[in-house]
Amino acid sequence: AGNLASYAGHQFDSNIISQVRYIARTYDLRVSGGHRTAERNAEVGGVANSHHLTGRAADFVGTSERMQAAASWARQNGALEVLIHDAGSGSHLHVAW
Repeated sequence: AGNLASYAGHQFDSNIISQVRYIARTYDLRVSGGHRTAERNAEVGGVANSHHLTGRAADFVGTSERMQAAASWARQNGALEVLIHDAGSGSHLHVAW
C-alpha cells in the first residue's frame, strides 16, 4: 500500500490517485468519497473490510450515463470492485483497486 495523498478534497492510497483523477476528469464525475477512518466507515454503514479503510476505493457522482461509462472503463482497467448503487449518500459509482 502507498501513502495517503489528497485529490479533490479526499484522501487515497497514492497508488490509485492516477486512476481516480482519470475517471473524474474523463467522465466529468465529482469525487464524493475516499479514505475513511474505522469510525466513519461504521457511521456510513460500510463493510468491515471496506477498501475505503485503506484508501484504495473512490466514490464518484454524476449522471447515470457518465457513471456507467466510467464503470465500464474501470472494469476493463483492473478495478477489483465496480458498483453503481444507492447507498446512504445517494446513487454513486464505487470503484476499488
